[in-house]
Amino acid sequence: MASSSLYNMGSDFSKGNFYFSKMNKGAADFVAGKNGIVESKGNGQHVLSRHIGKTDAELLKRISSNSKITASSTFADETVANSVINSALMDSKNVNKINAWLKNGAKGNLPISYNGNTIIGRGVSQGSNAVNNLKNAKVILKGNGNGGFDVLTAYPSK
Repeated sequence: MASSSLYNMGSDFSKGNFYFSKMNKGAADFVAGKNGIVESKGNGQHVLSRHIGKTDAELLKRISSNSKITASSTFADETVANSVINSALMDSKNVNKINAWLKNGAKGNLPISYNGNTIIGRGVSQGSNAVNNLKNAKVILKGNGNGGFDVLTAYPSK
């Protein structure tokens, strides 16, 4: 699992043992190794199933059929999702925030932000029919109970 400090994460990435968690199950969706995110053998992947490669029609259908979500968004593809998640995790402001959260027991989920300059995906807000290009993202971390964390989900945002 992930190290309790991001200062050691480079070696964790190179060993391929940094885990992205399955929604509501705590099992890994992805293993991020030296070549980036690789889908795990398990099923039910939240990021892959809901936030990568969706069409505008699929985004509109999801937002109209689920009143519990405030927006529906998609990364352009897995390569973009990988780059965004890795950039968010390695951003110095986020590293400090994550390390402080881990030091205090990693209670609850921790949202971190990615602020980009190029389009990474598309999204639609609840109550709208306009699907817009997006440059930013949220990555939600969840403590894994072993002093580290899993990535619960990640999605493009306004």
